[in-house]
Amino acid sequence: MTEQTDKSLGAVWVPGDVCKFFLWAPKADKVDVHIVHPRDRAIAMEPLDGDYFSAVAHEIAPGARYRYCLDGRTERPDPASRFQPQGVHGPSEVVDTDFAWTDNRWFGLPLEQYVLYELHVGTFTPQGTFDAIIPRINENHRN
Repeated sequence: MTEQTDKSLGAVWVPGDVCKFFLWAPKADKVDVHIVHPRDRAIAMEPLDGDYFSAVAHEIAPGARYRYCLDGRTERPDPASRFQPQGVHGPSEVVDTDFAWTDNRWFGLPLEQYVLYELHVGTFTPQGTFDAIIPRINENHRN
């Protein structure tokens, strides 16, 4: 085992078609990155201290989709995924996080203009779902 050196969980794409995968999987003995698109292949991850696993994959570009295969049996999406184009149970997608930000002159709102609203999805409606909240969004509630 080697020491944990990079704390960026998930898939981190590096220009030049290299991707670094980093996962915390405390109940797994062995983990593979299963690339499912554009070319199906498996890449063994190296176990690290603290129940982390790491892999560096070559010929991976943004848009590649992957899952983690735990102990050769169970496949799961990346819990630190930056994009789940097929939903939370589908494969995760590698993204290019380099972005030319153009809002460097915007500094936010004054604190006194903030509006925060917090609710617990499971108890807000009898159904306990996001869909059940939608019809009630415009209701005027005051405590």
